[in-house]
Parts: sequence; structure tokens; C-alpha cells
Amino acid sequence: YPVTEIAASAFARCDKIGKVELPDTVKRLGQSAFAWSGVTEINLPEGVTEIPKRAFADSKLTKIEIPETVMWIWDEAFAGCGNLQEVTLPDSLEFIGMIAFANTGVEQIELKGNPGFASYIFSSCSRLEKVVMADTITELGSNMFAYCENLKTIDWSENMERINGEAFVGCSGLTEVRLPSKVKYIDGGVFRQCTNLEQIMIPPSVEEIGEAFDASIIILCFEGSYAQQYAEEQGLRYILIEDENEEVEISQYGQLEYIVRNDEVVIFSCLPEAEGDIVIPAEIEHEGVKYPVTEIAASAFARCDKIG
Repeated sequence: YPVTEIAASAFARCDKIGKVELPDTVKRLGQSAFAWSGVTEINLPEGVTEIPKRAFADSKLTKIEIPETVMWIWDEAFAGCGNLQEVTLPDSLEFIGMIAFANTGVEQIELKGNPGFASYIFSSCSRLEKVVMADTITELGSNMFAYCENLKTIDWSENMERINGEAFVGCSGLTEVRLPSKVKYIDGGVFRQCTNLEQIMIPPSVEEIGEAFDASIIILCFEGSYAQQYAEEQGLRYILIEDENEEVEISQYGQLEYIVRNDEVVIFSCLPEAEGDIVIPAEIEHEGVKYPVTEIAASAFARCDKIG
């Protein structure tokens, strides 16, 4: 008779096993089949269509390649696999459940297809540094990468439309974000507690933004865009740009921050720790050239509550 199924909890807590080889005849895995086990490597045969709840949770897996026949990865399937550094996802996925890869050791992940995403899927993956999204991805789940503190690079899908609530909350490794040109909705908390995130470019396609950012954020946006309106209503600092790839250099003069544009200086803001009297100079020398100060930017001194 062919071996077609690994029963629920079949190898759960078998902490002395290592590499596992499954025959091609296996089509089904039970819940918690290898949970809390010592399994380090396993081949998942073509024909398996789902990874059940807690199938490998808290195991010793180091890598996993999920075959193209898999359509569903259920809640906590690989949660807590601290040694799991390499994950290969297929194009065939239709759904990934809650906390499916949370608290794993994954260092880079490539999202393919256009599955539905539950919440907290890759949350608290402390080694995750890079996320790559195929252009088929249009939406991210809530808290999807929450508290991935070493995440530094996001290669966005060009067809991304919605980023759900707190998707990147607490990602303190991010310093700059440029959203793709088709994004429409940025839900609340998406980039909150990203303590090193200085700038975010928001394209004119955006139609709605929740309370997505900390007060220290600098928004790069287009004149007349919803993002400009949002920044003004929230009292956030913003810089108008003309191209999505435009780089903006912010320099410091005393307690002030400024930018040089068209041979003129715009006083952009004061430093967060600024206090006492502030004197705005008539000109500032920048890289050996003196430029006249002609503008105080919108919200430049908003929230500067210690100046006199």
C-alpha cells in the first residue's frame, strides 16, 4: 500500500530526529505533524496541497522549499522555527495564515503569486533584512512584518495597492521608503515605531492614509496630492518633489535643518532637541557657496515646543 499521509502530531516532540525524507506518494500532513521536533530538513513532495496548522512549529528546521502544488499555508505552520533561514514560496499559494512564519530565522523572503495574507505572518523575524515582492502582489496583510527590527530593504511590487494596518510597525532598520506608483491606501500604524525612518516618498496615486507615521517623519510628495493635504492636516513635515526618484538632501545649520533648491535655502525644520531662541539667517553657506534664505517650509517649527 502507498504511504499517503503523515498523521497529526506523528513526529511532534521527537526532538532527536534530524533530516526527514518523504516518499513522493505523500499527499497530506496532519496538524502539528513535526511540531516541537528535531527535524532539520525535509522534502515536501509535489502533490501536497496544504501545510496544516502548526505543522512544523517550534521545530529545528533550517530551510524549506514549498512545492508548486501547495495552495494553503495555515496558521503557525512554521512559527517559532528560530533556525529556519531559507524559505522558498511557490507561485501557487492562495492563502497564508496568521503567524505562519513568525519568530523564524528567515533572512530574506520573496513573495510570489497573489495570495490572501492573514495578520502577523512574518512578525518578529529578527534576522529578516530584505523583502522582495513579485509584481503580482497587490496587498499586504496587517502586522505582516511587525517588529522585524533588522529589515532594511523592501523591493515593492509595482502593482501594490493597499498596505494594511501596522504592516511594518516597529521595523527600526528602515531609514527610507519609496512607495510604488500604484499604491492607493496606507492604513493606520503602517510605519509607526520605525525609529530610524527619516523619509517616505508617497506617490500621487495615494487616496487614503491612516495614522500611519510617527511625528518625526518627512514626507516627500507631489504638489496638490492627497499626501500633501494629509501632511498639512497632520502637521507633518513634507517636501514637494517633481519626480518619484528625486533625492532630497537635508543639511544642518545650528539648530535648524534646511534644503537647497534652485539656488535658494528653504528652512525645513528645527532639530527635535532645539530649545531657546532661534535666529533665522539671511543666508547660509552650503558646500562653499552662500545661498539666500527665502522660505520657511510648511510645519517647519510645528511641535518645536522648547524654542523661545
